[in-house]
Amino acid sequence: IVPDVSLLEDGPVEPREDWRAELGIIGPLLLYVGNLEVYQGIDLLLDSFAVARREVAADLVITGGTDADIQKYRDKSAALAIADH
Repeated sequence: IVPDVSLLEDGPVEPREDWRAELGIIGPLLLYVGNLEVYQGIDLLLDSFAVARREVAADLVITGGTDADIQKYRDKSAALAIADH
């Protein structure tokens, strides 16, 4: 077991009870939880997911990171035409 150490400030976090219901996901769901640092390979994950979406109707949920990181990867997801998935 390798515990992850958050780089985010401590604060209240609302628990997510049901990602599928909340996001309207019906099929397979892939989930990444992390801090979105460059070494985590999120660019490769998004590029790979864009290729996989051509063959499999799945959804990817990524949670974590700073506001700047989140925006960066939202922009990349839009450019890859996977933002809705």
